[in-house]
Amino acid sequence: MDQASSLTAILEDAWEFAKVMLGKAGEFYPFAETADGSGGRAMLGGFLGEEHPDPRSLYVFLKDSLARQVAEGKVCAVALAANVDVPKEYDSKYPDAIRVHIEAPGYARYVYLPYRVEPQTAAGRLFHRPNKTAYAEPFSVDIPPVFFPPGDLAKD
Repeated sequence: MDQASSLTAILEDAWEFAKVMLGKAGEFYPFAETADGSGGRAMLGGFLGEEHPDPRSLYVFLKDSLARQVAEGKVCAVALAANVDVPKEYDSKYPDAIRVHIEAPGYARYVYLPYRVEPQTAAGRLFHRPNKTAYAEPFSVDIPPVFFPPGDLAKD
């Protein structure tokens, strides 16, 4: 599987999982997905010893885990998803977003999928209906590489 296909696959998987969690809980904790050189993919969560961890601490925990996997040569692409407030300068339709830090050698982006969870009705809560969520157009922002610094292009 080529790099572009790996990046597309892990981005789409991250969005789908986050959408499921938004439908069930109206929010989600950070999680990750990786791709290896043969096209294999793996989803990653983290446990910090408590039922409701601090999302920032969990994000850092997953980021460190991804960095170790990259350093060991186990993965060729990573996606780290978080539930974030969209920075004001991006003038998003909705203030909340699924943000996926997606990275491979020579490619590093934040990809935002803005959303709004519709308020639940009393009947919806009573019968445990999924949350209805509206999504805006996704957009991406170039970022400096974190996992695959420019000198690491030989690992590709």
